[in-house]
Amino acid sequence: MMVEDFFRALHDELGFEPRGVILLFLLGSMGAALGSYVAATAYRLRSDNTLGGHRSRCESCARVLRCWENIPVVSYTLLGGRCATCKAPIWPGSFVVELAFTFALPLILLALGPGIEAARAAAALPILVIGSLVDLHERRIPLAVTRALLLAGLLLADPIGLPEIGIQAAAAIGLTIALIGVEGRAAKPFRVAAVVLTPLALLATPTFQIHCVAAVVAYAALAALDWVYTRARKIEVAIGGGDIRLAAGIAAFTGPLGIAPAIFLAAALGSVVGIGGIALGRGSLKAQIPFGPFLATGAFTVLVAGPGLWGMLPGG
Repeated sequence: MMVEDFFRALHDELGFEPRGVILLFLLGSMGAALGSYVAATAYRLRSDNTLGGHRSRCESCARVLRCWENIPVVSYTLLGGRCATCKAPIWPGSFVVELAFTFALPLILLALGPGIEAARAAAALPILVIGSLVDLHERRIPLAVTRALLLAGLLLADPIGLPEIGIQAAAAIGLTIALIGVEGRAAKPFRVAAVVLTPLALLATPTFQIHCVAAVVAYAALAALDWVYTRARKIEVAIGGGDIRLAAGIAAFTGPLGIAPAIFLAAALGSVVGIGGIALGRGSLKAQIPFGPFLATGAFTVLVAGPGLWGMLPGG
C-alpha cells in the first residue's frame, strides 16, 4: 500500500509515473552531490581544518582521492568506510549528509510541488546544514554561513523580472551588510555601501519589504533579549551572535509568519534535548548546547510545512 501511495503521489505531483521516477532519480543524484559539497564545506570552515582548500584527500595519510573515491554515497559504501590506502576510518558524517540530501531534494519536491516554496526550502537546507555541522563541532556559526542565508533568503523573497530584481538584489546586499557586518580593512567601504543600498528596499515590492522587516525584527528582538538576559543574570553570553544572525537569515526566508514558529520549535527541541541530557546524567543546567542545529530544524520544518505552524504556538 505504501508503494502504491508513493507512485500515486508521483502521478499527482509530477504527471506520468516514469517521468516522475526519472525526475526523482535525477534530484536524488543532485542531492547526493550537494550533500558531498555541504559536508566538505562544513569541514573547510572548521578552525581545525588541516586540509585547507585543496582537493579532497585522506585525513590520515593525506593522499589525494581518486575520482572513483569521490562518488557520493557509492564510494563510502564500496570502500567500507575506510581509506583504500591506509585503511583509516573515513568520517561517517559525510556519508550521512550525502545520504540525507539524496532523499531530501525529492521529498521537498513531493511535499511542496514545483514552485518558489520548494526553491526556498532547497536553497536554505544546505546553508542551514553547513552552519549546524560547524556549530555542533565548535559552538560557533561562521559569518559566511549567516551572510549567505540572509542574502539568499532576501533574493528569493519575491523573485520577479528585471529591473525590479536589480533593485531587490542591491537592497538585499545592503541589508545583509548592515545586519551581519563586515570584518577586516574593507569594513568602512562596505558600511557605506550598506547605507546607500539598503534604502532601495523602499522601491522594491511589498513582499520583499516584508521579508526585510522580518529579518530586521528577528535580529533586533533576539539581540535585545540577549542584552537583557545577560545583564539580569550577570553572564557574558545568553544567545550567541551566530544564533542571532542565523535567526535573521531564517526570517528572510520564512517572512514574519514563519519566524516565530521556527524559533518556538527550536526552543522546544532544545529544551527537550537539554532536559533529556540532564536526566541521563550527561548535562547540567549550566551546560551550553549549540542552538544553531535546533534553529535550522525549526526553520526547515516551517519552510516545508508552511506558516500554518502558527497553530502550534500557545493561543495560536
